[in-house]
Amino acid sequence: MKIGTTTMTERGQITIPQEIRDKEKMKTNDKIFVVDIDGTIILTKPSSEKFIEIMKEVGKCVNYEEIKAARRADAAKERKFS
Repeated sequence: MKIGTTTMTERGQITIPQEIRDKEKMKTNDKIFVVDIDGTIILTKPSSEKFIEIMKEVGKCVNYEEIKAARRADAAKERKFS
């Protein structure tokens, strides 16, 4: 797990740290989800069907383990189609 810090500009923009962008192979114009769950803000790639299901249930508990499982499923799909 990587954790970085960033500062929001006057216009509400943030920069995702380079180390995380490199690790996640993020490029200019990639889309990300920004989710606020009771004050906890999560940024994630919107490619996971499982994550979308989890977000539909946002009124219920969404925890880090569920997010990690969704990301693992995405990675497996990417490897399968590569």
